[in-house]
Amino acid sequence: MKKSLFALLFIVGTVFSSLAYSTVYLKNGSSINGEILEYTPEQNISLRTADGSVWVFNASEIVRIQNNQTPAVNNTTSRFTASTGYRGFVDVMLLNLSWQNGLAFNLTTSHGYQFTHHAYLGGGIGVDLSYDTGKNLIIPVFTEFRGNVGQNQLQFTYGARLGVAFGTGNISYYDPISETYIYAYESGAGVYTCASIGLRIAYSPNFAVNISPEASLTLGTFSNISAGFRLGFEF
Repeated sequence: MKKSLFALLFIVGTVFSSLAYSTVYLKNGSSINGEILEYTPEQNISLRTADGSVWVFNASEIVRIQNNQTPAVNNTTSRFTASTGYRGFVDVMLLNLSWQNGLAFNLTTSHGYQFTHHAYLGGGIGVDLSYDTGKNLIIPVFTEFRGNVGQNQLQFTYGARLGVAFGTGNISYYDPISETYIYAYESGAGVYTCASIGLRIAYSPNFAVNISPEASLTLGTFSNISAGFRLGFEF
């Protein structure tokens, strides 16, 4: 009798242990591992992760639940944390205030690898076109680093670029002989650098919107300083 009771308690304890810690897979592509606190089929599930956070998910958000015998330490993937792997960015600045060109339109794209939520490294190319005559054009080619801080839907984001800018446009210089300014159409290249810091609005591990103030510096034939607000999409 005692042996049967011991065996029954062992089986119950094993089953309870296997159900206590589970991995919940969500429809947005993320997953979270923790101790199940409450589970109501077809309604919701609440669980506590290794760091003590409590998460509650509706049944409509869940793809499946995988039961584990032991908890996975630090194996939590937030719904708003950038997932590792390929990452692409498209950024646009409709009103980029340029010291050399006045108001300019700026469009860039970058592609690379997201190592962690805090570190992305890739390369990109862009186009900067002035509004005044359309004759001033700068094309930056760059290496880019980005990172994010926070795991809620609204986060901080930061980034920096370094590369080369190729340009073509109007160059003016003063001619002492004729005592007038001479305008010429020239092409050239220079060093390009840029820095930004702003807000990241995450919708899933693979999609977010970035709103960031940006300042850039170009040194060379078309030396220029510009600043504006960048609206970007990452995927």
